[in-house]
Amino acid sequence: MLEGLRIVDTDLFLRTFLNVSASDVSSVASALDDHPTSGQSVTGTKLNVYRQFVENANTILGAYDGDALNVHSYWRTFGSRQRPASAACVLGDLHARFRAKRLIVELEYVEDSDDESQADKLLSLVRAALEFASKLCARRIVVNKLLEDIRDLNARIRGDNGMVHDQLVQTGHILTRLLREESGDSAHVPPVPLTAPMSYWVKHIKVLIELLWLRRMKEEENLTLEDDSPSWIRVNTPVAIRQKNSESGSQYDEGSMRLCREMQAVLRTQLDRHFVFGLLLKRRGLRVFYGDRSGFLRTDSWIDVRTQDDKFIQVVLALSALHPRMLGWDQSMKLYRNPSPGVHEFCYTTDPKIQLEDFGPSPSHTRWAIFVPDDDTSARGAWYLTIQHTNFQWESSVIGPASMNWTVRKLNSDMTDVTEGPPLALTLSWIRSTSPTEQELHGPTPTDHVGVILSSVKSGFVDSDGFSAHDTQSLRRDVQVTEAPRHRWEKAPAPVEPRVLVKTLSHTLGWPVKFFADLTELVRTIRDALQGHHNLYFKNGVLHRNITPDNILICPTDSESSDPDLAVRTSGCLVDLDHAKQSLQRIKYDPRGLDIGDERRKFIQSELSNHTGLDSKLDDIWRRCQGNKIETCILACQFETIEKSCSDFDKVMDALCFPSEEQYRRWLDESQSISRPPSWKDVFSGGPERTGTYLFMSYEVLFGEAYPRGMSDDYPHRNRPDIGKTGTPIHSAIHDLESFFWVLVYQCFVRNGPGGRRRREVMPGRSMTTRLNALFNNKNPVQKLKLFKYPDLFERDVVPDFHPYFNRLKPLVLEWWHLLICTYRTYDDVTQGLIHDKILGLLDKHLDGIVSGEPDEAEMSPKAIRREQAELRRREDECNQLAISTLWDGPSEVNAEGQDQDVDLDSSGDESSPGGDINEYLED
Repeated sequence: MLEGLRIVDTDLFLRTFLNVSASDVSSVASALDDHPTSGQSVTGTKLNVYRQFVENANTILGAYDGDALNVHSYWRTFGSRQRPASAACVLGDLHARFRAKRLIVELEYVEDSDDESQADKLLSLVRAALEFASKLCARRIVVNKLLEDIRDLNARIRGDNGMVHDQLVQTGHILTRLLREESGDSAHVPPVPLTAPMSYWVKHIKVLIELLWLRRMKEEENLTLEDDSPSWIRVNTPVAIRQKNSESGSQYDEGSMRLCREMQAVLRTQLDRHFVFGLLLKRRGLRVFYGDRSGFLRTDSWIDVRTQDDKFIQVVLALSALHPRMLGWDQSMKLYRNPSPGVHEFCYTTDPKIQLEDFGPSPSHTRWAIFVPDDDTSARGAWYLTIQHTNFQWESSVIGPASMNWTVRKLNSDMTDVTEGPPLALTLSWIRSTSPTEQELHGPTPTDHVGVILSSVKSGFVDSDGFSAHDTQSLRRDVQVTEAPRHRWEKAPAPVEPRVLVKTLSHTLGWPVKFFADLTELVRTIRDALQGHHNLYFKNGVLHRNITPDNILICPTDSESSDPDLAVRTSGCLVDLDHAKQSLQRIKYDPRGLDIGDERRKFIQSELSNHTGLDSKLDDIWRRCQGNKIETCILACQFETIEKSCSDFDKVMDALCFPSEEQYRRWLDESQSISRPPSWKDVFSGGPERTGTYLFMSYEVLFGEAYPRGMSDDYPHRNRPDIGKTGTPIHSAIHDLESFFWVLVYQCFVRNGPGGRRRREVMPGRSMTTRLNALFNNKNPVQKLKLFKYPDLFERDVVPDFHPYFNRLKPLVLEWWHLLICTYRTYDDVTQGLIHDKILGLLDKHLDGIVSGEPDEAEMSPKAIRREQAELRRREDECNQLAISTLWDGPSEVNAEGQDQDVDLDSSGDESSPGGDINEYLED
């Protein structure tokens, strides 16, 4: 996690990110009678440390009485003595409470007198107490009368400074009424004699404010996450403790690791957050961290809160009161809230009116208005309302989700309702700033079986000057950084990759392939998506590099068709090019491969021990070896040996790619360069990149090692030109096509029929979980390596675990597996040009057999039929709802009927695991 950590000079960090005017800092310092930081220490329990830090920070907020900053956050602790403690700066305007608390300390023993300075402080207390009360009233719809009384009293304070005692009494009555509103009849507040001295009323107001505060804290604690950790939705800045004071040469100390995990949790949860700050505490000192989608920064030195109290005040004020955009909140996303019947509004999540319940129980129930610019970083554009959340995707090099997907409708200009027109798909992606957008990768014309892009723009970040071109590097203000210290055995960090937020609107809507309605639709969808991969590969020179079930969509094609079977009216589509690479170069083929010639034919035949069974194949082998006589002899001799020892020689030959003479001529014709596959050697000249979703990635890409040739198997072998001197394969077509294969195998292994249902046997702790983890483990895919080393194990150990519903797919899967083995053993430039067509032909052949064949018993079981019908009804209902949805409709359920109701969902899945943890799919 901290491999990308960089160090910034402390003074430069504070000037760049947490700049507060010196006058505000000095005014707070002078307002405090005692330095609030003098007791800061990390001795004792964590909870005591956090409490002391929080008390000091909130005291600073209470001492601030200026107008330049708008305090929107406060500091609080979470936890108890029995559980690990934590602290954070959280959203909530409690500045008035802390100001009142400071004044009460000064006035608690006040005497009734005409002292002018004392009267001014009492009036300031009244104003602070009324402001605190008005903030609480704003959260309640039923206290309008109280708000009117507060406004009336405030008006009289501004007009008359002579009735201090009377104003204290009225403030106490208002706070008492508010407490009763908050607590109901259960609140018992003893009456105070009207003739009581002012010191008594000051103490009474103190008690009322603390009771109201405790009441609010009790409400919020009921909504916090388990283990007393803060609800990351409302966290501004997390705080962690480094207990050991010894300076280690390593960056990986326990406190820093915990803090970065908490900062990552903030970015993972707050979808409208671009970056986040964090504080690391130690004995009488603190360090400030910064985290965005490219990594972490931290100050190079500790801020001593005893001798550098001005910096401590600056940090607290900045994190509590800077404009939200300066603390990472996206000003182009607003939360939709419906606080009461008939009340509809869009607010920034930093608005004091926002409560935790406004976010809904899950991301799929949270609705947003998202601004999409017309052009890169433009201030002109339109707002779109999210109808349903469809997917988050994670990447190991990105902190937080790498992409977020919604179905959206365009809002009218005043954001009162959605406009006419079809729903769209909106994707927010954090891509490398040097990478092309999806629209650029798609090109000017649509590509069959690939998502249709309406627009794809790089979104700017709102700053004081409006919209401007920004990526994570410019968000960091181009500050000078150095590498973090590390031990000798720790590797050097990779270069920081600037990332930019890209917003992509697409016309393509559909359902992930796991929601197939029957076997025909499952195979056809994968076949169509693979055809889309072929089209992108040859037409645009684009390699997808992230084949997952979520990126293979079942799309409705003809809603006006009279065919009652919705499954017949769907096609497969490949979407999401966030990880894609593009090559402008094409593979060049040797013209010598076009004609073998009589002399070379005789020479090769003489090398085959007078065996003439391969005579009819020599032209194919010659073209396959691009006219290289030695390579042709070696490959032909291998075929001769295999034919003698293998009873299924024709099966091996059918699995290999041999170009026809017509195909080879097209490759040599420069006017038909689009028929040649792209070359990746120059694209990955700096070394191959590991990218994709781990579960479905090839072992070769994940570990950077080529599959072994195998142990005494009956397959030919060739020296692969895509493997360099280091033995690292270059990510190319074969690796994506292997991912398609694992997507299909995963469905057969995990699903128990139509509608995206999971088998009981693969739930955590069940009988097949271990075998599932072994095959789709995202840390160490040793099982894939083993299967490629011993190919026969696949049929023996994997295929028997398929659910009976998929019995008719076993011949397809086995033939595809055999084709992959043959292809990897002999992979070369010729195979790159033919492997798509080879697999497409395989899928077409088996698809025809599935359509014309008789369904298996498991396919015709009453349960499978009910699930198929339920899935089709769900789609029809969802399409109808999207077509007629308005602003005030609730979020659409992605899979209301499609999930098993009789399976206990385990909550152990780690959604934050980069690359797609297996539990992410077990709990989809």
